[in-house]
Amino acid sequence: MLDQREAAWREAKSPVERIDAANRLAQVLAQTDVGRCRALAEETYEAACALGYLPGEAGALRYRAICRLIQADLEGAEADYQAALALSREQGLREIEGSCLLGLSTLQRKATHYTEAMALLLEARRLRQDEGDQTGEVAVLNNLGALCLELGSYDEAMAFLLAGLKMARENQLADYEIFCLSNVAGIKREAGDLEGAAADLHFCLALAKTLGNNYIRPHLLAALCEVYLKEGRIEEALRVNEEALTLASSGEDRQVELSLLVHLGIICNELGMPEAAEAAFTRALERTERLGDLERRLETLCQAAAFYQSQERLPEARRTFHEALEQANQAGARRHLPRVLRGLAAVEPEQAHHYQEQADAIEAALKQQALKSRELALEALG
Repeated sequence: MLDQREAAWREAKSPVERIDAANRLAQVLAQTDVGRCRALAEETYEAACALGYLPGEAGALRYRAICRLIQADLEGAEADYQAALALSREQGLREIEGSCLLGLSTLQRKATHYTEAMALLLEARRLRQDEGDQTGEVAVLNNLGALCLELGSYDEAMAFLLAGLKMARENQLADYEIFCLSNVAGIKREAGDLEGAAADLHFCLALAKTLGNNYIRPHLLAALCEVYLKEGRIEEALRVNEEALTLASSGEDRQVELSLLVHLGIICNELGMPEAAEAAFTRALERTERLGDLERRLETLCQAAAFYQSQERLPEARRTFHEALEQANQAGARRHLPRVLRGLAAVEPEQAHHYQEQADAIEAALKQQALKSRELALEALG
């Protein structure tokens, strides 16, 4: 498909045909070569603006937003998605409108605004259903499943994902089959079915390799690494993590690279290699600071603090947990606060009761937010 779309782009006769062909090519490049996809999207956007060709502008903005999201440029991604959404509604471009709603819901998830994320996804699903766009609906179902999984609503997550998986297989949408099945594997992992989770991920990896989908492969390997860590298969986790890091570092997906560096720190600590573990956490924290991805920075700080705690380096553990607490409070990232507060309770026993009370109160509030999102999900499932 890449060769065909590349040829169509190069052989386009008119400027408008070339812009449309470039946007179709960007759709494939977003999964195989993010750096080139972004460069093409920027070139296409400039060409469309020069012509005053609004559908071309909307398409190019959409693909630039996707690239920025993958590269962790969250502010830029939101600006592009909002601009593309406005243009798509003005021009009646329903497919692009749905894609932008999906992207904006992902940004809301990253900000832990779950009710808003759920509402955007359900709006996107209604749009896809109205258009009879089954490919688009599968994408939305996968995202609905992933969001419910993150909220701990496993029954609803499985319902959305199985519906998406069925639709993907009926319509021979292999990429979306991978996305849905890998999230099903996540549910199995959380439920303790580690053998089933590993089998699903191996199937997804084989299919991704056949399709040449280099974007998803590091994500699948990272998920498999988590399964192996839960099983205590540390050597295999290290092998898979190294393979994933090689793939991720040769591409443009800096977010999955961060996850893999954190995994590497955990693995090295398990293998009794504290210096290598600390180096991995340090690299990961440096990356999060450069990328400005708050959610992943908080996750990395918590893992680094837990590492210092395991090494009985309590001053470093306290300092790292306090840094995580300060950043979570500044950004309003409440989902991470209970974990940070319970970590502080462990390393500052004289304040443990105070921290535990705060964590309990925040968890209760988060459960209420999750219930609101779950009600929306149940209503959508009928």
